[in-house]
Amino acid sequence: MSGYRLLAAGRRRIAAMRSGADEGDRGFAMIYVLMISTIITVLTGTTLVATSGDIVPAVRNAYGQAAYSAAQGGLQAFVSYLDGQCPNLSVAACAPVLPTNFSPTVPIYSANGYSASYQWAAQKDPSNRYFRVRSTGTVSQGGLTTSKILVADIATGASTDPLNYGVVTGFETESPLAVLAQFQRRTIALNSTAVSNAGVPVKGGQIVWSGASPGTAAGKLATCNSLFAGAQGRSNNLPPGAPYPYVDWSEDGLQGNKYTDYQSCQTAMSHQFQLLAPANPADGAGGYFTTDAMLLSNSVPGGSGPLFNQPVTTQYRATAQDGSCTTVGQPYRSYNLVCAGYPVELGGSPDPASKYDVQWVPNGPNLPTASPQIPSTSCVYSGPTRVKLNSDGTATVTSPQTTATFAAANSTTHPAQCYTGASNATGMSAQTVNLTTPTVIKAIYAQNTGGAPPSTPALAHGSTGWPSTGQKLGSTASTSNSVFYLTAGTAGTTSSTVTTATSADKGYVPATSDNPSSKDDGAWTPQWTSVTGTSGCGTSTVLTDLRFFNCYYGSNTSGYPSFKSTVQAALAANPTSYNTAASLQAYLNTLLAAGNSADANAAAPSKADSTSHRWKAAVTASSSATGGCTPANNVTGTTTSTPINSPTSDTFFTNKAGSSAATPTTTTTCLVATVTLQVGTCNVALVLGVCVNLGSYVWGNGTALLGGGQSVAQLKFVVSASNVVTGTTVTPATSTFPDMADVTQYSMGSNGTFGDNGPGDLYVDGTSANSIALIAQNDVVVTNSLAAANTATQAVEVVSYDDVRIYHPVKCVSIDPSAIATTDPGWCPNDITGLYSTVLADGARPSQQYTNMRPDLANMQINGAIFALGIPVSNISCPSPPQGKSGVCGGQFGADNYGRGDSPATTSLGTLKIVGTLAMAHHGPVGEEWEVADQRGLTSRPYSGYALTVQYQNLTNALAGINVLTTTSSTTSLWHVVSVSAGNGS
Repeated sequence: MSGYRLLAAGRRRIAAMRSGADEGDRGFAMIYVLMISTIITVLTGTTLVATSGDIVPAVRNAYGQAAYSAAQGGLQAFVSYLDGQCPNLSVAACAPVLPTNFSPTVPIYSANGYSASYQWAAQKDPSNRYFRVRSTGTVSQGGLTTSKILVADIATGASTDPLNYGVVTGFETESPLAVLAQFQRRTIALNSTAVSNAGVPVKGGQIVWSGASPGTAAGKLATCNSLFAGAQGRSNNLPPGAPYPYVDWSEDGLQGNKYTDYQSCQTAMSHQFQLLAPANPADGAGGYFTTDAMLLSNSVPGGSGPLFNQPVTTQYRATAQDGSCTTVGQPYRSYNLVCAGYPVELGGSPDPASKYDVQWVPNGPNLPTASPQIPSTSCVYSGPTRVKLNSDGTATVTSPQTTATFAAANSTTHPAQCYTGASNATGMSAQTVNLTTPTVIKAIYAQNTGGAPPSTPALAHGSTGWPSTGQKLGSTASTSNSVFYLTAGTAGTTSSTVTTATSADKGYVPATSDNPSSKDDGAWTPQWTSVTGTSGCGTSTVLTDLRFFNCYYGSNTSGYPSFKSTVQAALAANPTSYNTAASLQAYLNTLLAAGNSADANAAAPSKADSTSHRWKAAVTASSSATGGCTPANNVTGTTTSTPINSPTSDTFFTNKAGSSAATPTTTTTCLVATVTLQVGTCNVALVLGVCVNLGSYVWGNGTALLGGGQSVAQLKFVVSASNVVTGTTVTPATSTFPDMADVTQYSMGSNGTFGDNGPGDLYVDGTSANSIALIAQNDVVVTNSLAAANTATQAVEVVSYDDVRIYHPVKCVSIDPSAIATTDPGWCPNDITGLYSTVLADGARPSQQYTNMRPDLANMQINGAIFALGIPVSNISCPSPPQGKSGVCGGQFGADNYGRGDSPATTSLGTLKIVGTLAMAHHGPVGEEWEVADQRGLTSRPYSGYALTVQYQNLTNALAGINVLTTTSSTTSLWHVVSVSAGNGS
């Protein structure tokens, strides 16, 4: 058994037996009895050939080793005591618990004249970073006594619960899947300035890169899935021709531009990274733990590295196998540039102001490997989902694939309140979901739907295989290139027709002995010349007397008013029925027929007087103004525009207001209607009531001597028939994501926004009224600051099966349409990444071809526990190291476009601050520092993206009841030895 395994076995034994300090000490010391007994066996064989007064040097060495083992037993006994009595991992809090600062002599073994014991003395470091322990081990036999002293620093930070740390990471590299998604095969257009800045000949005004590729050969991405140390580690898997040891993979230029782009997946820590001490000392010290080798950078020659005010521990310790540019025994890597062949040393070490240095530890916490447990009091959504947490206890949810059918299937096992407004056409569109009533929602989970298609080099895809949006500047947002697409108003042009038909009326009512023809009745112009009263209606009444119309159309006095009101009512009720001369004439004839005599339809009247009578209407269209009506043909009116608000005001979306623009076109027709009367008339002459000279009765005006066929005018009126056709053009209001100018490519469903499959990506920000878990079966994208309302007692837990990403959209500085057209989505023209090796002028760096689109995202803060798990997905093969060693695909925490967006005059995004715990399988970058001239005196370097600050807060209690992960482990190693040196001893 190796020394390390022996120590580990001892600690496990302590954990199993711990019911009090004494039993724990004994249990651990017995492990060392086994080692000491083995040594004594050798001693016995040696003493057989030596006299008691002449102990040979080999025997003295054996006794010395036994005494060192006894001293080691004293150190581990002290660690065991701390594990049992001080689980809060605070030196300051633990010191008063110690019964004394020294122990009595504790016997380990005594038999056959041999004895072994230890004694320790402990003192707290004044800065509360560790306990300094002096342990003396003593062995005696046959008059020979040997003592050895070990001095050790014993510190906190080896808890196996990630919630006891500020940062926990597995690989200090980007996830290979994230690299594969970002660096796909692409063409980038370069103008003459960019070609000049490249420093190498570029053919055809463009560069075609092959893209990153998986595999275990040199320059492939499997190296990003291995630790730095070891025979198969990154230190022994070098891209060909790359400057050792700061490059991990490469891609080739194609189509005549045969250049190699060397890239690193190692994430370095510079002065832009800070570990802040907890705001509340009772939370413990926190800490940074990694299984990998950290790469520290001083940023500039003579500069300072990252600030470590939490304990920093690693399972890496440099050996000669790690290359000539490493310092053997150092628990981190530095930028030893002179060793690598550069003229000026950059170096890398913790900021001198740091409270803690980097310490090696044999073990530490692991990320949870089991899938999150989704409670029944969760909102489960399908496919890409946007959640805006509101401090009033609600959330605004957009989830296109959470349809009414999906809601019906899930509302039986999850709260129905989660699915407000779900429809089969558009899923959930900016719906308000109550997270507190009637059920308190403990988690929100975006699950993927269907299977992502296998990714191929020809298919633009995200890190989990689903196709990406493919948008670029100039594209129009649609359901085929948008993750989210909300609309208000239907696009298109429609027409509506409004017809009016009116006749003027000034209210004239004929009276007895009145002459209507002399009265102004507007367009209703009576043609009678007299009215002789209302009594009696006989054949003696002349045709031009209003009394005749009243007698034979209506009842005595009501004829004229009744006819007028009836016509006006008909025009108002059914204007489209009477807007032409023919239709109005047909109606009037039908209406007047009610006053006809029984023989009105006969070829000839039966009587030669007014007993036979019939009414006629003649309607003509007038081409000139008449009776108050002015004809008009297709007169365009004033266009009115009514705004349409975007479906949501959420700034995560690209919100565009719409409009409904209405333009009326009016056609006015003037219809002149004349009502006439015909009666029985002799067409020659009527003598004594007899039509003479072979004459006959005809319909006429009642006048003899060939008066037949004529009509007597009764009244005339003008109808204004207006036909208004309104053409309405609707430009819909939209809320879409992503912005078409955003270079970032986002995963979407295989068959569009409203398809039936898509990634379980959760886009979230805001303030939660309660503690809540936010879970994505693929990526969680944090789109702005995120916290619970009461950060002292509540917390959010962010859990992704794959990556946790910080939303950082950027757009191209160059908007030359031809250059944009020939540059693949995801990139901007004039990006000369891989084509230069000098310090470029301001504005020429690749990062400066992009500009930040959301300055309001500066100084983003997340209060909570973040877990990027890296649980494998089945549709993507994981680029893993050779010889059966498995890596972790996904599980990266980082910022989108970390190396982009610092174009000239761009406002810095400042610092991304995390308060709580950050646990990640892969340590992705959130920002990038850029080249400066190699000279001393520089104090900073330009950078893109964010600086990163992590302040530890213990969220165990805040997450109680909603934690969907098992973060504790049965293996306990709360305190650990961070350094050991030999003291003086006999």
